[in-house]
Parts: sequence; structure tokens; C-alpha cells
Amino acid sequence: MLTFEQPTQATPKNDPHASPDLSAEVSTKAEEHQQQYLAHLEEEYEQTVKTYGNEHHEEKQRLLIDTFHSLSSRLKDKKEVPFSDREQSILKLKLARYLQHHDTIDVNTLFDALIESPNFIKKDKGGLHTLLEVHEQKTIIAIAEMRKERAEIGDKEVFNPWENLFTTKSGNYYLARLLNMPHLRKESAYMNHCVGTSASYLNRIKQGEIEILSFRKVPHINQETNKLEGDEPIITIEYNLKTNTIEQMKKKNDQFLTPNDPYFDDVLDALKQLRTIPTDKGVLHNFSKIQSSELTQIPVQPDHFITEHGEVHFKEYDSEQHGFILKIGEIKITPETPKEDVTKLLKIVKNIDVQPSEIARTSQEINEDTTVYVGNLEPNIFTFIERYPIKHLYSQSLEGEIKQEQLDIPIKTPQEWEEALKKQKINISKFVRDMLYHKDFTTLKEPETIHTVRLTVADLGFTGNATTKQIFDKAQELGLDLCPPETGPAQRLNTLNQPLYAWEYIAMKQIVGSGGSPDVFGLERGVDGLWLDGGWASPDNEWRSHVAFVFRLRPPSHKATEGQGKSEA
Repeated sequence: MLTFEQPTQATPKNDPHASPDLSAEVSTKAEEHQQQYLAHLEEEYEQTVKTYGNEHHEEKQRLLIDTFHSLSSRLKDKKEVPFSDREQSILKLKLARYLQHHDTIDVNTLFDALIESPNFIKKDKGGLHTLLEVHEQKTIIAIAEMRKERAEIGDKEVFNPWENLFTTKSGNYYLARLLNMPHLRKESAYMNHCVGTSASYLNRIKQGEIEILSFRKVPHINQETNKLEGDEPIITIEYNLKTNTIEQMKKKNDQFLTPNDPYFDDVLDALKQLRTIPTDKGVLHNFSKIQSSELTQIPVQPDHFITEHGEVHFKEYDSEQHGFILKIGEIKITPETPKEDVTKLLKIVKNIDVQPSEIARTSQEINEDTTVYVGNLEPNIFTFIERYPIKHLYSQSLEGEIKQEQLDIPIKTPQEWEEALKKQKINISKFVRDMLYHKDFTTLKEPETIHTVRLTVADLGFTGNATTKQIFDKAQELGLDLCPPETGPAQRLNTLNQPLYAWEYIAMKQIVGSGGSPDVFGLERGVDGLWLDGGWASPDNEWRSHVAFVFRLRPPSHKATEGQGKSEA
């Protein structure tokens, strides 16, 4: 555990006998001590990250970096929270320690907790679990006070209606849009969550980032009191207006929706109706995704859809009969899958209209009419693809399309790359800065155009985790090479519309950074914008199946040279 503290001033500033040289010396020593302290923090951070188990290493590192970036962008504008290099390093270390024992973290709750206790990141002592426990207790107290306050208001309460968007077909529930802080506070008080215990959600509403929706019981008139009763929230929904994504969908006490809930069908009806309601900007809530974390308690069989009328096999699905699709089960496409089924799935899942004759499931089926390939990636498959007008490429499933692009890589100095990134308001981490100025970064002597291919670990044929060496070697078998290091910043500047929370890594010869770990470039988009970051990629480091890498398509006349397609220590 680190226990370094800031040095005190040796000589009072108002001492008339103080020597200017002595003051300068003290200042220099203080700066040296500060740099030494930051170096120790960085070293412990690196050691802490290395303790993550192989099975969850990449996922936890991604969560750690994304959480740190999100908090950094929000804390830097808060004058009440000190956030110099010292505090940033302490926060990053404490996040790393926390994730040694936890698999998830609520960024909004942690942000609120740090605003409550700004001194928490002044020292490296103390864990996030303690901070969050204190914040939870304060939240419980705040909710109790809000309930007490509402109880004392009684009949004197000023009418403050939220926006009723629509009522479900059953007439028992409706969906409301919460508009102000009293609405959020009331929702929190009843639902036991933090949406109304601080101003963070309200600020995001004001900035046009999100909407907070409340799925509620329709009130009824009490005949004895002649008052409306029963207007109670059932589910609180966070809708991201920028990405058309439902980020959260929680019942009371942060519980998830299940098919056994008596209002399950009404929720499906509400989601269907929501897609037809415009936002304040006149754009429909035609959301493209519900975060999978919010659907964990809704099971679905392979090859099936969960629709507003129940579970149905994809072969039997009819949009007019079954309506809105809530969740899609795992669907694998093999060479034996009838092309008619592939055609139907492409239309439903990807909204792509093709004829069966335009689909190939193996390299032998590719011809002049082929526009879609769905199948295993066979050796030299990309050679076939270059010859024919294939617009869409998938590997076994339709979860993600394999991207192929032409990338122009100019010749720039490290300083010019850094300036170009900053000009596009792209964030760069300390790891990236070290990599840009490393002797192994610059490899190209003249501008070059390369053909890039983006593949996940699953696309390469691995059914589980795979090491860096296994991934790079498999890609070489498919006719792919490692990218030059300059691909990192060039790909980042060429990928400005990256989806929120998306990640991809550059398959390249690793650069050993200042922390001693072999790194590759990583591209990310978080709530705080675009990032060029680094990812730990030792030969035996394991990556999960959803992780994506960008490779270089080997030119026809090019032969793999020593080190290409191979993992470096």
C-alpha cells in the first residue's frame, strides 16, 4: 500500500532570511517527490491490473478504462472536486483495486459519491467499496427525507404533472416522461434508486442526452375520498437520445424485468408504442438496441425471437402477426442452412433485401451474383471476396458485420499525429503518448494505402477465449498481416462515427510502454467522446470472443516477412 504524502515547505514564505536558491531547491525536490509518487502509483496500477484472471482480464480492463474516461470527463468540470494528475492517478488505481473483486460498477453512482466526498481521491488509502457504502447510506437517508417531506406536504402540494405519452392497450398502465427534479426525486423515493438523489441525471436531460421514462399504473378515483390513487411507478427507463438505445430498464430496487411479471405484456406494448412517439427534436424513438444487461432475466432459445406475442422460432416469425421483437436468441448459420432461411434472417435482423441466389455460405458458392457471404472464414477467403461484388460479409452469425475498408496512412512525426488527434478532439491516454514517441512506432518511409479487415475473436473461429498469439497466427492463415503501428492514429482519425461503448484493437507488433507491458493501440468511444488508447497484448494474454481486431489484408504479391502475423513479447 502506498503511503507517500506531499512534502511540507521547509522555510516559511515570509521569512526575510530565506535564500532564493534554497526555495528553488525545495521546489525542485517537491516536484521530484511528486513525480516519484506518480511513478509509484502507475507501477502499482500496472501490477494490480495484472492480477485479473485470464478469463476476465480484457473485459475488466475495458470496463476500468471506460469508467475512468467517463468519470474524468465529468469531474474535470467540477470545481469542488480536485482533479490534478495526482487525483487522476489515485482514482485509476482505486478503480483497478475495486475490479479485483467486482465485475461491474455503476458510473453514475460512483460519480455522485465522488461529488459527495471529493477528498476521497486525495490519498491512495481507502477503497471504493467503502465510498459506495457511505454513499448508499446517504442515499437511503435522502430518500427517507424526501418521503417525509412529501408526507408533510399533504393537500398543499402544488400540481406538477409529468408528461403522459400513452396508455397501454390493456388500459392498466401508461408511460410517462419525467421532466424536472421533483419528478426524479419522487421516482427515487418510491423505487429506491438514485435517479433523483443528485443532479447528474437532470443535467443530462437538460443537455439533450437522455430521457427518463416511467412505466406506471393508471390511477383510479377513490369513491370515498374522491381523489386519484394508485399512480405508482413500475419500471424506470433511461433512454439515450444520441444513440437510440435503452440504457437502463429497472424495476424497484434495481431488479430486472422477467416474463413472469404480471405486466410483462404491457411493457412489450409500451416499447412498441414508444417507437412511434417522436422526441422533442421530432425524431421517432425508433430505438435500435436495448442493453443486453437489462434483458438478462428474459431467456430465449437458440433460433428464436422474443416478440410482443411470446417466443417464436425465426422460421415462423411474421411481423404483422408477431410484431415487435424484444430479444433475439443465438442463431448460427452453417453451410447446411437453407438460403431461404438466410434471406429471411438478413431481412429481419439486418434489414437487407437479397435473393437466395445472391448468398454464399462457402467459398465454392461465390460467383458473379454474390452480394452476401455468411459462413466460416476459410483460408484465402479474402482473395475470393476481392474478386466479386460482395457487399456484406458475416462469419457464422449475423451479430456483427465484418468491416473492410481502404485506409490511407500519411507520413507524420509523433508530434504531428498528436496534433491531428487533438484537432479532432480525440482523447489520448498516457499509454498512447508513450507509444507515439517510442522508437518502434514509426515504420513507414512513405505514405501507404492498406486494405483493413475488422474481425472478432469469434469470427476467426474460436469458440472461447484465445491468446494474442493464437489470434495473430490464425489471421495469418487467412491471408492477413499485422498492421504497421501508424495504423493506430490513422484508423482513429478515419473512424469518427464509432458507436458508443464500442472498442477495437489494432493487430500490430506490440510496443513495450513505460510500464513494461507490450501494448497495441485501441479505439474506443465512451460517453466522454472518442479515445485512442492502449491495450495489453502479451503473447499469452487471453481475449474474449466479442473482442475485435483490425488486420491488414495481405497484397497478392506480398509474402509474410519475419514477425508478421506473429505475436511479440
